[in-house]
Amino acid sequence: MTDKIDKNKYFFELYNAHQLKLHAFLLMMVHNEVDADDLLQETSAILWEKFEQFEPGTNFKAWAFAIAKNRACLFLRKKQQSHLLLSDEMCLEIVSVAEQVLDQQSDRIRALKECVQRLSIKDRELLKMRYRDNKVPRKLSKITGRSLSGLYKSLTRIHSLLRSCIGRTLHRWEVS
Repeated sequence: MTDKIDKNKYFFELYNAHQLKLHAFLLMMVHNEVDADDLLQETSAILWEKFEQFEPGTNFKAWAFAIAKNRACLFLRKKQQSHLLLSDEMCLEIVSVAEQVLDQQSDRIRALKECVQRLSIKDRELLKMRYRDNKVPRKLSKITGRSLSGLYKSLTRIHSLLRSCIGRTLHRWEVS
């Protein structure tokens, strides 16, 4: 029983680490939230059913994305409404572009997280209220006691700092 629990736990740890990227990938492939959700469910079911075939220690992400890619290409072929069929080459090209975009977004998100941590506590708190708590600038102005124009200047300064930091961080990662 412990082996089964350990395998289940292992599967869910691996799957949870890549679920959002799989969904984003499928959404880029099919351009429809409902279809991407359905394809993610199908992919998840296949991953679960075939998990016995997965070799521990190998690349789960690559394995999961290969299954998602196959499901998406099959879906696109079936959905094709014109008489022109989606060729395997075209499907692979779409997959390649989607994978590149995902990799770039992942790196940018990692860089953003790193750069946010470098901000002052005061600036991080302002960002948290603005974006996580979804406070509009007028409300933020009242909460912080700052003028609306002063608040906009602070947000612009923070955005500029983050943009520069992200660029430097991505460049540093590319070089190393």
